[in-house]
Amino acid sequence: MSGEKQNQRYKDVRLQVQPEQPVRTKALPKVRLIQFLPHTRKADEQALANLWQKGRETWRDVASAAEWVESLRGNK
Repeated sequence: MSGEKQNQRYKDVRLQVQPEQPVRTKALPKVRLIQFLPHTRKADEQALANLWQKGRETWRDVASAAEWVESLRGNK
């Protein structure tokens, strides 16, 4: 990308891309680079805590996640 200020070649970065995937072939012939994003190994603890809380609330009525999946698959 021409707007980048630093050479990203030997750095750990994340890429934001936009793929084009034809429905019939499922191949990825074109992938457009949108931007480089800084790579961080630190997690946003508050965001994770919020996600865990939402998951607990959503799944509070499900006694067993494994049994729930099996029932969706028609095995029970």
